[in-house]
Amino acid sequence: MGDENIWSFGYGSNMDVHALETTKRVKVLDHTAAILTGWRLAFNLSGFLFVEPAFANVIPSGPTDEVHGVAFCISKESMANMDKVETGYNKANITLKAYDGRTLHGFVYVNKQSATTSDERNPSKRYMNILIKGAKLAGLKHSYVDKLRTIETYAPSSEILQTRSSLPEPDDLPQITVEELAKYTGTEPNFPNRIAVFGYILQPKSVYFQSHRGIETSAHILMLFHGVLSLGEIVGKGLSPYPIVDKLTQEEKEYVFCWLDHYLSSSKTPLGYLSEFREQQKSGVSSWTLPQR
Repeated sequence: MGDENIWSFGYGSNMDVHALETTKRVKVLDHTAAILTGWRLAFNLSGFLFVEPAFANVIPSGPTDEVHGVAFCISKESMANMDKVETGYNKANITLKAYDGRTLHGFVYVNKQSATTSDERNPSKRYMNILIKGAKLAGLKHSYVDKLRTIETYAPSSEILQTRSSLPEPDDLPQITVEELAKYTGTEPNFPNRIAVFGYILQPKSVYFQSHRGIETSAHILMLFHGVLSLGEIVGKGLSPYPIVDKLTQEEKEYVFCWLDHYLSSSKTPLGYLSEFREQQKSGVSSWTLPQR
């Protein structure tokens, strides 16, 4: 590769070369499966409480430790584009051993200390599925993919499950319309951030994603779960049609409930229930389908 190009090492969601090119505006000139020796995978990048507790990082470790991933060659212009996205990371210079035998010199993104947790946490099953899918697509060794499958994922505690079970019945809450909810985007003092998850309208202390403010988020969350959207991506305005909760798989429902747990942790109790969502659930009929990317 020319002097104007550089090798980078992807070990998490960046193992997906197609996603790199489509979502991060990176032109991949060459790529190969590779091994980073003397480092290990760690889940200590701060995520979102009760739903995406942690994301992947790599940290220096013992001489026999290894992280398998994808080495991809990019231009310095593409690297600048990536740097704008990977703002929570520093770059560390590394040497990689490619599966094809080449020795590659480049860099890896390492979480900034301010973005890491003091302890490691279990990642979400959704996130681990992304890593496993990326590892398989990249042709990483079966033994490494199997190792990823053994990583324990987040599960709600008994206290969280108790909080869920004590939620008021939808018909016992004030019914609030989509039009009314849409006013609460946090842009004016009298209209703080409000969101709806599975119809429950909450007023959390903060809503990190702009795409969640003032809307019913269940469809958005399901698209995230299935990889149709990435975290923080904005689509739609939370309008009908909505997914029918009883027709979702257990894993789909659980992931949406985890976001409900997340927002309940600072909202404490629902303020109301979205009337349009309630009517659609009562009817059991919806034209909503999972969009394709």
